[in-house]
Amino acid sequence: MSILGMVLLSCLIALPEMRALTYRSDGMRFAFAQLNAEIESQRTRTFEQMAQDIEDATGDIHHTSKSVTQNNFTYTVDTYHEFMDASGKIIETAVVVAWTFSGRDQEITGKAIFTNDGLSDKKFAPTN
Repeated sequence: MSILGMVLLSCLIALPEMRALTYRSDGMRFAFAQLNAEIESQRTRTFEQMAQDIEDATGDIHHTSKSVTQNNFTYTVDTYHEFMDASGKIIETAVVVAWTFSGRDQEITGKAIFTNDGLSDKKFAPTN
């Protein structure tokens, strides 16, 4: 009986920690979903549209920001476009997703490279 009591007590003690871990994992999973959604959104744009955004920006980098709330988390999604080369034929897009969990700032970053011809996997093709 005492062994069973100790097992039940340890389970009750571990329960809040398990809930916090699950909540933190949900926050991270939703952040990755936001990051992937924003990168996919950028892929629907043309190279010319992105290049025009950079040219219209006050500096060398075009920046947009938005807030998204999902399951009690508020995410800030920042998107940056900049030319990677002097000729303006390669654009790097960086997406930074930030949120706060238990009073601590969290952040993940993803990047994609765009060219006028789109993303190419030719170097991996067997015919090359």
